[in-house]
Amino acid sequence: MLATLRLRLARPTPIAALRRGVAIVEGRVVADQTLALSFAPLPAVAAEWWIESHRRMVKGRRRPMWVAIDGGSRVVPFWIEDATGCVLIAAEAESLRVHAPRRDVGPVRDRRGTRWIARWIATGDRIRVRATAEAGAQGVVLTGSADHPLEILRRD
Repeated sequence: MLATLRLRLARPTPIAALRRGVAIVEGRVVADQTLALSFAPLPAVAAEWWIESHRRMVKGRRRPMWVAIDGGSRVVPFWIEDATGCVLIAAEAESLRVHAPRRDVGPVRDRRGTRWIARWIATGDRIRVRATAEAGAQGVVLTGSADHPLEILRRD
């Protein structure tokens, strides 16, 4: 918890000064394409979601509760731009971690009492990202891996 707070407050690296290694970058999201999520009308470039089912009673509990029945994450390549330039974000969904301060909730269109919960990033959002900078065909590219995930630390 304290480490995440420290990353949110750390000074970002300007995009023009990016070199190989782990970096924190802050800027505005620019995208050519967005995700088409079947359960929610979100124009997202990166999303983590859960689908939950409402359970009436569970043994030993007095109140009903929501139980996760499905979940996942998806991401499409997008750009982050700041005053010094722009950088491509190209990560796999398995290495994506969204620590957004707000989330969206909506119903799934069925009669089983289910809902979706999503944390997502859209075009035009200002975000802070911690990722691994690597050399690519289009210059420096920010990526994520199992050892060093692509973390979206903040969304404004």
